Amino acid sequence: MDEQKTVKYTRSLRGSIGAGVNALFNGEGRRYYILEYRDSSGYYKAGQQQKIIVDQAEMGRGSGCQVKFDESFKTVSRRHAVIVRDGDRWKLVPLSTTNTTFLNGRPLETECYLENGDEIQLSVGGPRLGFIVLVGKQSLVSSIKLSERFDLFRKQALRPYKRAIGALSVALVILAGGLVALCASNVNLQKQLKHQSESFAKEISQQKNSSNKQIAELNDSLKNLNKQIKGFEEKVREIRNRAKTVVITPRPIRKDTSGVKPLPQPNPGTADLNKCIEDVYHVVAIPHINGDPILNCAWSGTGFLLNNGYFVTAQHMVHIDEFDLTKKDDGEGGSKIVLDETSVATQLNALYYASLLQIKMICTSSKGDKIEFDYMYNTLPFKCGSSAVKAYSYKDSDGRYWNIYTHQYGGGDWACAKVNQVGGLAFDSKFSKNLPMNTELHVLGFPSRQGTTAQGSVSPIYSKAFTSRQGLEDDGTVKTSNDNTDHGNSGGPVLVQKDGKFVVVGVLSGANLGSDSSHRKGRVIPIGAAF
Repeated sequence: MDEQKTVKYTRSLRGSIGAGVNALFNGEGRRYYILEYRDSSGYYKAGQQQKIIVDQAEMGRGSGCQVKFDESFKTVSRRHAVIVRDGDRWKLVPLSTTNTTFLNGRPLETECYLENGDEIQLSVGGPRLGFIVLVGKQSLVSSIKLSERFDLFRKQALRPYKRAIGALSVALVILAGGLVALCASNVNLQKQLKHQSESFAKEISQQKNSSNKQIAELNDSLKNLNKQIKGFEEKVREIRNRAKTVVITPRPIRKDTSGVKPLPQPNPGTADLNKCIEDVYHVVAIPHINGDPILNCAWSGTGFLLNNGYFVTAQHMVHIDEFDLTKKDDGEGGSKIVLDETSVATQLNALYYASLLQIKMICTSSKGDKIEFDYMYNTLPFKCGSSAVKAYSYKDSDGRYWNIYTHQYGGGDWACAKVNQVGGLAFDSKFSKNLPMNTELHVLGFPSRQGTTAQGSVSPIYSKAFTSRQGLEDDGTVKTSNDNTDHGNSGGPVLVQKDGKFVVVGVLSGANLGSDSSHRKGRVIPIGAAF
């Protein structure tokens, strides 16, 4: 997350109406982005998308906001935040001083550049929006139909000035007579108005010429297409004429082979699964304070390397979210549950989110390859999934105030980072979000650190599970059954056999309690949540 020094934001005609006019008449050189609504409101349904063509898109409950929410969201300010174009990128600027803006689950205090796939949340428990940027020609405004561009111009460029435009129209009618008299008596003003009129006419003429050029290019394309269609029609006629001369020979009668057993077919995925093992890594994360490791607080799990150069694990493998609670006298003869401010887990959590604790993550594969990450909370190298964050605070014995945080990961329990290596694991994002019921899932990982010293090397353990229903749960996860995964598998790849090959469809996440409270069953995050 690329944070920038905050510069005071000011709504401008250039950022709305000016940008909208450019989008209408110069769409070839401009890019746009998409906001995906992930929570339903009075104006939008969850999953609905909105294309943004203006340079300033304000979000809030105010009538002038391009991204508007209804009054049911009480914690969303009238003008809560704004997305502003900066060159060929966009940045998120928080506007509200009373309600927090979150980016990928982290509270935002300064403006920050947005990346494709980021999630914006307006206040704690408020509506969430996905930030999407297309690639290639589909990212250009010119790929949007002209009729749709006019509709977007009306809804986005004119919305902040809707009332002002109406009032201005009335004022212009009233002042028209006065302006005529004033122009007649003021030669300099007449010259200025004439010059502005000529400039405006010239600009309109240029835009008209540009539109005529585009229409001419479109007509040329249509002519070429008609030529191709005529060529296809001639080929079809030729094929039909040849088909009339083809002699059809009757096929011989097949013998009854119903009693013959078919030859056994080899399993097409066994060798492929062995290749997958090479890109599965044992992950060990060790917290450090002032360069000194705290070995008894280290944790381990699994990660894997995709063929797009991204290293993937579970988000709960990256953060320190644990803390301890204790009972205290409430002064009325009873007790209450409060934070144990002296526990190691609570103190490590506070130090981590204050960026005073360093994490060194060492990832080792069966081939002996190593990938290492060295980070603090404010220098996190991972792009993480969306998650709800709950905050607590306390005052230590020295009078200092600390915040601790815990994530409710759900379908956002994934983290990925671009590395200087490329793995061999292929993935299928679309298929991962709609797996059929009873699909066999193959999991590779290191449950209870098993496989970390197999015959003197690292070799992940194989586990299996099955999908228990079609598609995803409400929290965005894949529900499983007959699951024999365990602690340490977290962050490992979940694969299916498709077209004779293994492809990654998910990341093994945190756990739901099973029948035995000492054993926690896995939960699968679709790989399509990250890519």
